[in-house]
Amino acid sequence: MTKIKTRLIYLGVIPFLIFAGLSLTEIKLFNLSPNTLFIGYSVIILNFVIGTLWHNTSSWANIPTSVWTNAIALLSFVFLFSAPKMSLIGLAGCFIFAYFLELKSATVLKSSSQRYYLSARLYITSVVVLCHLTLLVPHFIE
Repeated sequence: MTKIKTRLIYLGVIPFLIFAGLSLTEIKLFNLSPNTLFIGYSVIILNFVIGTLWHNTSSWANIPTSVWTNAIALLSFVFLFSAPKMSLIGLAGCFIFAYFLELKSATVLKSSSQRYYLSARLYITSVVVLCHLTLLVPHFIE
């Protein structure tokens, strides 16, 4: 994996952290609520991850993976218009499912770069899911 790809992967987490921080402080950005920005960015990144997985596994041998990736993409669109609590829970679940779907599709870890990528994806998925869970806390305190 190149240095540029590695940096891009980790840079993609920064908006999650920024929007999560803004949500906790209730500071608006672009006259939008931080939760709206966070959920919107989450849908975009989830679809990017799913689209990449779909592209990498789009063959007749991986029809189930293709079906799952399309289902997740459509489900994330529904979460864009759902109540924030439902969106945060659903999107976190989709990120976890997407990671395991990608792990399943990489049945044989042929190279150290593939192992490194999946390790980085686990770390990033964990951070992203933790951000979603952090934003859920105020919904359960109310």
